[in-house]
Amino acid sequence: MRHLTAFTIFALLSAGLVFGQDTPAPRAKPGFSALRYTQLKPCAFVYTTVRGAVDEKLGTAIRDRIDAVRTGINSAEVPPIAGPVFVYHGSDPGKEMIVDIGFPVADNTPAIPGMEVGRLESGLAATSIYTGPTTGMNLGHLYSEIEAAGHVPSGVMRVRNLYYEDDKSQNNIVMIEILLQK
Repeated sequence: MRHLTAFTIFALLSAGLVFGQDTPAPRAKPGFSALRYTQLKPCAFVYTTVRGAVDEKLGTAIRDRIDAVRTGINSAEVPPIAGPVFVYHGSDPGKEMIVDIGFPVADNTPAIPGMEVGRLESGLAATSIYTGPTTGMNLGHLYSEIEAAGHVPSGVMRVRNLYYEDDKSQNNIVMIEILLQK
């Protein structure tokens, strides 16, 4: 009987290995969740700023600076309280874009060399979750929905990477917070 039980377990495990091989999950199409309105809470923010035209050079500068901020907070032993946040100021592709790149931190965080310690202010934001590649992500329809609902964007947008592999990954999960005028 003991041999039969061992044989049964072996057979079930073997069948699982042969017949139940892992198959990749079907790929979802990139997309946005329904727009929601959220009252954001304030918090301290360690960041650095990048300025430039909206092009590949700006994207490269942003990637370089997030690594620098991560290194700075780690060497100062300042634990972030959330993942990275990218704060975009201005929305005209023809003009210079200003991007603050950093991490939310505790309110009593001291100065860190080469970085600013500021605040992510509270405010009402139109919020959506996006899944998919971040390259070529088109937000135009979000702005149209916001305006159709009678709101006016403030010109500030926060992007929070909830899960990120690389710019072209279908697995990225990003929260977009478009701050609204009062």
